[in-house]
Amino acid sequence: MLVRGMIEAISDKKLKVNDLAKKYEVSDRTIQTKIKKLGFEWDSVEGKYNFVGTDESIFDKDIDEVFKKNSKTTKQLTGTFPIQKRVKKKYSDG
Repeated sequence: MLVRGMIEAISDKKLKVNDLAKKYEVSDRTIQTKIKKLGFEWDSVEGKYNFVGTDESIFDKDIDEVFKKNSKTTKQLTGTFPIQKRVKKKYSDG
């Protein structure tokens, strides 16, 4: 899907930012921030994004490129979980 299609789908209430957040495993705030960086501004009265940027070529960019993760997590790289601090409990006798 291209950015143009995503913006239209959000405006037509066919797609929610929350759905994109789940798909790309990020927060909805991250999705909103990236959409804003593309040059769009949310109009809460009309319930849609308006383009306020200067580079209209962004409309033809694939959203997978916009929302892709930049790096792998530690777990994916090493196959292990990050080390967690262990807390020793004190036991009392009697």
